[in-house]
Amino acid sequence: MGSSQKPKYIGVRTKIAMVIVFVVLAATAADLIWNQVFYQNVAQSQALEKAELLTQEMRAVWDYNNNVQDVANRNEDGTVRSKQLVCVVAAKAVSALFTQKTDYEITFVRNNPRQASAEPDEFERQALQAFEQGEQSYYGVVHAQTGDSFRYLVPLYTEQSCLECHGDPAGELDQYGYAKEGMKEGDIAGAISITEPMAMYYEAARTSSLGQLTVMLALVFFILAVLYAATSRLILKPVRLLEHAASQVANGDLSASFTLPATRTKDEMIQLGDELENMACRLRVLYNDFETEVASQTEELTRLNAELVEREKALQDAMERLTEEMSYKNDFFAIVSHELKTPLTSIIAYSRMLDDDKTLSPHVHDSIQEIQHNAVNLLNMVNNILILAKNDAGRNEVVLDPVDVVDLVGHLKNTVKPIAQAKGIELTTRIAPGVSLIMADQEKLRRILENLVDNAIKYTRSGGHVDVDVSLANNMVQFRVSDTGNGIDSQDIKYIFERFLQLGSSKKRSKGTGLGLAVVKELALLMGGSVRVESAVQKGSTFIVDIPNIPVDMEEYNEDTCC
Repeated sequence: MGSSQKPKYIGVRTKIAMVIVFVVLAATAADLIWNQVFYQNVAQSQALEKAELLTQEMRAVWDYNNNVQDVANRNEDGTVRSKQLVCVVAAKAVSALFTQKTDYEITFVRNNPRQASAEPDEFERQALQAFEQGEQSYYGVVHAQTGDSFRYLVPLYTEQSCLECHGDPAGELDQYGYAKEGMKEGDIAGAISITEPMAMYYEAARTSSLGQLTVMLALVFFILAVLYAATSRLILKPVRLLEHAASQVANGDLSASFTLPATRTKDEMIQLGDELENMACRLRVLYNDFETEVASQTEELTRLNAELVEREKALQDAMERLTEEMSYKNDFFAIVSHELKTPLTSIIAYSRMLDDDKTLSPHVHDSIQEIQHNAVNLLNMVNNILILAKNDAGRNEVVLDPVDVVDLVGHLKNTVKPIAQAKGIELTTRIAPGVSLIMADQEKLRRILENLVDNAIKYTRSGGHVDVDVSLANNMVQFRVSDTGNGIDSQDIKYIFERFLQLGSSKKRSKGTGLGLAVVKELALLMGGSVRVESAVQKGSTFIVDIPNIPVDMEEYNEDTCC
């Protein structure tokens, strides 16, 4: 036998620490995920706020140049003195200077620009489309291999001062030599595009997350240390005292005490120690009486064992006597049956010969028929006793041979018809089409039908009738024996197949041993079939026997009959 490995010991403190660490790690992971999402939103909000501020500043530069460009570019009489100070040119110059000194990028874009630097990229083109649909701003975080960036655009609208260069008529060259676009006041002239790197915002978010994580871990380690000390003092120390006392009791020392030191305040551990102490006291009392009780029970068990041996011997002797008596009974039945069959057969044969003598008087013929009838009844009783004796001895076997059901029923009718006629009973037989040769034990099948028909004639009054029907049902050959006799009470039906029992509506015993139906049941079961009855008082009875329909191998049967 292989020795079972002892499970690994893990202390309570360790288990509590493992649980806390697991919970903390799960909470930390959830917090990190939440912080990641939170700080990303914060970073985007900060970038949006700064972009809106830069936009306002750029609009201020644009508006300032728009207000002073006529004063700077024209003489007092309105003639053009210079073309250098234009609002868009000044705004682009300011944005270029700002871009050179910071990580931000500020550009002015529009559809169909006059300079290539104002050509919009895909994000800016989507923003311009949104502005055409009424949006007042367009922004989002754009991911790229060089890093994430925040993009922010606001629309620029055509003002009265812009129409000189971009208004009607469309296609005419303006003062700078560009074709006018035919814009109207209020049309979208382009957009201010601001690009902010997200790295500095992400760095601030990471710094905040790490600081928060550090504080949380420090707090967790402090809590673990406090729990470790509290568990050691409040739980593990009294548990070890109780464990030591329990070990002493397990080793047979019932004097061990489970009472904890009185310095502790009343709590669950003190209560547990008191309960264990009470249990130990009860164990001491039980142990003191245990040896006396064991001795008493051992003495009683010895007495009962001796009595059981004596009764077992008596039962064995009784079984041997019963077996011997059953053997004597079976041998007696077999010997008596065999010794009676020979003279009875002779009596029946000679009575039939005398009955065929036409010179005898009718009175003599009646006496001869009575002798023949009683001899047949007695022979049936002997055969029934012999069958039951064989069944009890386990020597009754089924011998399957081809059986012609038509011939079997015809022979049965010829045998019992004189008995039926003598009582004034009509006997009829019907065989359904398709019923012919089957494989069965002819002698046992004949005995079943003879017992059923004889029983039906016995309990049917003069003027009644007995019918024998043979048909096929559910791959079984079904024999139905019906009569118009007294019938059977419903509460007696379950007893009628028992040995030596005769029941009827009048409870009056008839001639016979009460073995016929018991023989029918045992032979039907022996052949793999079944028997049942349908009956009502004063309405007659129908006994139904089902025998397996085993077809005959006609080629083998023809060979046997030819040889």
